[in-house]
Amino acid sequence: PLSGLYRVGVVQPVLHYTMGGLTVNGDGRVLDVNGTIMEGLYAAGEVMGGVHGENRLGGSSLLDCVVFGMNAAKAVDGEAGVREWMGWRDERSESRKGIEKEEEEVVAEGERKIVTIKGKKYDVTNFIKTHPGGPIHVEKDEDLTIRFTGAHGNDLSLLDRDSIRVIGEGGEVEEREVKFYENYGEVGGSWREV
Repeated sequence: PLSGLYRVGVVQPVLHYTMGGLTVNGDGRVLDVNGTIMEGLYAAGEVMGGVHGENRLGGSSLLDCVVFGMNAAKAVDGEAGVREWMGWRDERSESRKGIEKEEEEVVAEGERKIVTIKGKKYDVTNFIKTHPGGPIHVEKDEDLTIRFTGAHGNDLSLLDRDSIRVIGEGGEVEEREVKFYENYGEVGGSWREV
């Protein structure tokens, strides 16, 4: 300002630009400077060195966070004695068991999970378990408009995928155009397959 009191501060990059620095293997196990696994120590996300090389956001990509996070969780879960040491129960909560049982019954009976989003009907039966944010629970004929827009805004293009079918006025499944990039997620190319 031309007059009055004002303060000047210098903003400088600090830890954001260090890209973590921990080296991990494919299971998220932390490696020492010699490349030896450090027993019981796992890492994922921004604490890691970026797997994409030296870019300033190394460690914060989906690959670093989701893939290595999922791999580390699987590795920890399979490690002998970890469940007891961390106080994990082997059994899932009763409410989750009920949901899994219901989901299994849905598939076994061939019942479809048809939901409504913004007045349009979608068959999400094949999408429920592969939802990128984790499996979701929906009721048959549920209106998911509020849940969907609360999580994703108004971007209905997120529903344009092969595991979600648009249901027409007469109850028929509408044909969808297969996009050129959809085969990218085949074996070896999709983070969901890790």
